[in-house]
Amino acid sequence: MGSMLDTLIGKPRRQRLVFWFGFLFIVVTLAGRLLLYPGLMEYRTLSEKASTSESTILAEHLVASRLDPMKADTARLNLQLRQAVSQLTDKSQADDLLQNISNSAQNIGLELKLFQRKEERIGSQYVEIPVAISVSGTFQEVQIFFDSVNRLPGLVTIDHISLSNPRHIETRLVIQADCLMTAHRLLSPEERDVSPTLPKGK
Repeated sequence: MGSMLDTLIGKPRRQRLVFWFGFLFIVVTLAGRLLLYPGLMEYRTLSEKASTSESTILAEHLVASRLDPMKADTARLNLQLRQAVSQLTDKSQADDLLQNISNSAQNIGLELKLFQRKEERIGSQYVEIPVAISVSGTFQEVQIFFDSVNRLPGLVTIDHISLSNPRHIETRLVIQADCLMTAHRLLSPEERDVSPTLPKGK
C-alpha cells in the first residue's frame, strides 16, 4: 500500500482523483453488499413464503369453488333417487303396470307383435322385471308409445331400442320397433329376507 501511495504521489492530479474515486466506489460497493446481503436474503425468503402462501390460498379457493357444485350435484342426485324410489310399485301392482304398458301400445294403434316377460332380477333394494317388446306402426306412433310408458305410474326404463323393416302400407310408412322395457318394483318382505345383499329382517 505504501509503495502504491508513493507511486500515486508522482502521478498527475487527474490520475490520482480517478484512482481515489475508483477505490472509494469499490469500498462502498463491498460495504453495501455486506450490509444489505442479510436483508436481501431475508426479503427473498419472505417473498418465497408469501408466494407459497398465495399458491396455497389459491388452491384452497379452487377446491372450495369445486366443492359447492359437487354438493349441489349430490343433493340433486339424492333428490332424484328419492323421487325414483317413490315411483316404485309393490309386487301386487307390478302386473297392473305391465298390463298398462301393453294397453298403451294397443290404444295408440300399434300392432303388438311381441310382449315376452323375462326372468325377474332381484337386487338389494328393488326387483327388475324385464319385458322384450316388439311393436309395428309409424315412427310417430312409436314415439307416442315410449312417451306414454314414461308417464305411467311406476318406474319403467327403456333400453336396446332397435328400429327396422320400414315399409309402406297404403299411405303410411310403418316400421318395427324392438326394445327391452324393465319395470322396477319394491322388494316384498319375503324377498328381503332371502336377499343375499341384505341382512335378514332389514
